[in-house]
Amino acid sequence: MIPDATLPVSAQAREGWKLIPLVARAKTPAITDWRTRATSDEATLKNWQRDFPECNWAVMTGVGSGVWILDIDGEAGNAWLTEQLRAHGSEWARTRKSKTGRGEHLFFAWPRNGAQLRNSAAKISAGVDIRAEGGYAAIPPSRH
Repeated sequence: MIPDATLPVSAQAREGWKLIPLVARAKTPAITDWRTRATSDEATLKNWQRDFPECNWAVMTGVGSGVWILDIDGEAGNAWLTEQLRAHGSEWARTRKSKTGRGEHLFFAWPRNGAQLRNSAAKISAGVDIRAEGGYAAIPPSRH
């Protein structure tokens, strides 16, 4: 039976974000083949909520969801972000944000100009990761 409770990620699903359940209090996918099974279908999401009642949630980043994420962690990441804001102004960083355990995620629309964005970890700077095509990132109300 599907729970009556509102799915915590309904708004993101309605935006077309492809979502997956993560293991409770972790960042590991709770399903196999998450790249092909990620969905915005609320019936499937509710079934996953029933099957994994304490799960975390993630958005599959990339063209399928229309979103990429700049992941800022720790002092090094915050220092880089502060420098970018100082050098380029704050207008570019006026976007959806969420707090993480060590920093924040900044959400950006997938580029419509055909630009290719790939996942990276600490290539831009220590404490700065990109979650893009083929990646995923935990989203609220996840806890770890």
